[in-house]
Amino acid sequence: MALSRFIERKYGMKTRSITNPNNVVQCEITITEYLQNNPDRLGYVLMNLGDFPMYVIFDEHPSDVRGILLVASGGMMSLDAERDYELVGYPLHGIAIGGVTETILVVTEAE
Repeated sequence: MALSRFIERKYGMKTRSITNPNNVVQCEITITEYLQNNPDRLGYVLMNLGDFPMYVIFDEHPSDVRGILLVASGGMMSLDAERDYELVGYPLHGIAIGGVTETILVVTEAE
Protein backbone atom coordinates (compact mmCIF):
# COMPACT_ATOMS: atom_id res chain seq x y z
CA MET A 1 0.00 0.00 0.00
CA ALA A 2 2.79 2.45 0.84
CA LEU A 3 4.49 1.73 -2.47
CA SER A 4 1.38 2.52 -4.51
CA ARG A 5 0.89 5.80 -2.58
CA PHE A 6 4.55 6.71 -3.16
CA ILE A 7 4.24 6.13 -6.91
CA GLU A 8 0.95 8.02 -7.08
CA ARG A 9 2.56 11.02 -5.34
CA LYS A 10 5.61 10.84 -7.60
CA TYR A 11 3.64 10.82 -10.85
CA GLY A 12 0.49 12.60 -9.67
CA MET A 13 -1.77 9.81 -10.94
CA LYS A 14 -2.68 6.20 -10.33
CA THR A 15 -0.56 3.65 -12.15
CA ARG A 16 -0.58 -0.04 -12.84
CA SER A 17 2.22 -2.51 -13.49
CA ILE A 18 1.88 -5.24 -16.10
CA THR A 19 4.18 -8.22 -16.55
CA ASN A 20 4.81 -9.23 -20.17
CA PRO A 21 1.93 -7.07 -21.51
CA ASN A 22 2.11 -8.50 -25.06
CA ASN A 23 2.59 -12.08 -23.79
CA VAL A 24 6.17 -12.02 -25.08
CA VAL A 25 8.24 -14.24 -22.81
CA GLN A 26 11.18 -14.91 -25.08
CA CYS A 27 13.30 -13.09 -27.61
CA GLU A 28 13.48 -14.88 -30.95
CA ILE A 29 16.31 -15.14 -33.47
CA THR A 30 14.03 -13.06 -35.69
CA ILE A 31 12.89 -9.60 -34.59
CA THR A 32 10.60 -9.62 -31.55
CA GLU A 33 8.30 -6.69 -30.76
CA TYR A 34 8.23 -6.04 -27.02
CA LEU A 35 6.46 -2.69 -26.88
CA GLN A 36 4.45 -0.55 -29.24
CA ASN A 37 4.51 3.23 -29.05
CA ASN A 38 2.60 4.28 -25.90
CA PRO A 39 2.58 7.82 -24.47
CA ASP A 40 0.95 6.55 -21.24
CA ARG A 41 3.93 4.34 -20.32
CA LEU A 42 5.90 5.68 -17.35
CA GLY A 43 8.67 3.11 -17.16
CA TYR A 44 9.74 -0.46 -17.67
CA VAL A 45 12.33 -3.11 -16.86
CA LEU A 46 13.37 -5.76 -19.40
CA MET A 47 15.56 -8.66 -18.28
CA ASN A 48 17.22 -11.39 -20.33
CA LEU A 49 16.84 -14.60 -18.32
CA GLY A 50 18.06 -16.97 -21.02
CA ASP A 51 21.28 -18.51 -22.24
CA PHE A 52 21.90 -16.23 -25.24
CA PRO A 53 22.64 -12.52 -25.60
CA MET A 54 20.05 -10.23 -27.10
CA TYR A 55 19.96 -6.72 -28.53
CA VAL A 56 17.12 -4.22 -28.22
CA ILE A 57 16.49 -0.89 -29.93
CA PHE A 58 13.75 1.72 -30.23
CA ASP A 59 12.87 0.94 -33.84
CA GLU A 60 12.26 -2.17 -35.93
CA HIS A 61 15.89 -2.95 -36.84
CA PRO A 62 17.81 -4.51 -33.94
CA SER A 63 20.90 -6.57 -34.78
CA ASP A 64 24.15 -7.72 -33.21
CA VAL A 65 25.78 -4.51 -34.49
CA ARG A 66 22.86 -2.16 -33.82
CA GLY A 67 21.22 -2.07 -30.45
CA ILE A 68 21.64 -2.23 -26.69
CA LEU A 69 23.24 -5.49 -25.56
CA LEU A 70 21.50 -7.46 -22.82
CA VAL A 71 23.88 -10.25 -21.85
CA ALA A 72 22.66 -13.77 -21.12
CA SER A 73 21.51 -14.77 -17.63
CA GLY A 74 20.48 -11.41 -16.22
CA GLY A 75 21.33 -8.58 -18.61
CA MET A 76 18.74 -5.88 -18.14
CA MET A 77 17.67 -2.37 -19.00
CA SER A 78 15.24 -0.02 -17.31
CA LEU A 79 13.72 3.24 -18.41
CA ASP A 80 11.84 5.77 -16.31
CA ALA A 81 9.96 8.83 -17.58
CA GLU A 82 11.63 11.08 -15.02
CA ARG A 83 15.12 10.08 -16.18
CA ASP A 84 14.61 9.03 -19.82
CA TYR A 85 11.82 11.41 -20.85
CA GLU A 86 9.74 10.49 -23.91
CA LEU A 87 12.03 7.60 -24.86
CA VAL A 88 9.99 5.49 -22.40
CA GLY A 89 6.99 5.70 -24.74
CA TYR A 90 8.88 4.61 -27.85
CA PRO A 91 8.42 1.12 -29.34
CA LEU A 92 10.98 -1.52 -28.37
CA HIS A 93 12.18 -4.42 -30.53
CA GLY A 94 14.74 -7.13 -29.82
CA ILE A 95 16.61 -9.98 -31.41
CA ALA A 96 18.41 -12.94 -29.82
CA ILE A 97 21.84 -13.97 -31.04
CA GLY A 98 22.63 -17.70 -31.08
CA GLY A 99 19.24 -19.03 -29.99
CA VAL A 100 15.92 -18.17 -28.39
CA THR A 101 16.29 -16.61 -24.94
CA GLU A 102 13.73 -16.21 -22.16
CA THR A 103 12.84 -12.72 -21.00
CA ILE A 104 10.63 -10.87 -18.56
CA LEU A 105 9.24 -7.39 -19.08
CA VAL A 106 7.51 -5.32 -16.38
CA VAL A 107 5.80 -2.14 -17.56
CA THR A 108 4.31 0.66 -15.46
CA GLU A 109 1.74 2.88 -17.11
CA ALA A 110 -0.95 5.39 -16.17
CA GLU A 111 -4.35 3.90 -15.38
